Amino acid sequence: MAPVRGQDAHRGPYPASCRPQAWAAASSVLVLQAALGLDADVPTGTLIVAPTFARHYGPLTVNGLQVNGEQLDVTVTTDGSVKLAAPEELTVTPG
Repeated sequence: MAPVRGQDAHRGPYPASCRPQAWAAASSVLVLQAALGLDADVPTGTLIVAPTFARHYGPLTVNGLQVNGEQLDVTVTTDGSVKLAAPEELTVTPG
């Protein structure tokens, strides 16, 4: 590693600098999972969809979710009902 010169000479390493950004990037996935009430059990091929607060954003449509390598589309209507387009190998259970 080359020596640091000039105004950067007094800066120390900050190895944890990427941790806040990583947490922030993952938070949007967790909010979506919570809103749709998604609980996937990939080994058994089951998925529970139990929207909690998604109806407040309705209609809400999410296309292209990947579950066990297959695509899943979920729509929550304004009245809170759920419409799914899921592969046949996946058992989807309303929660």
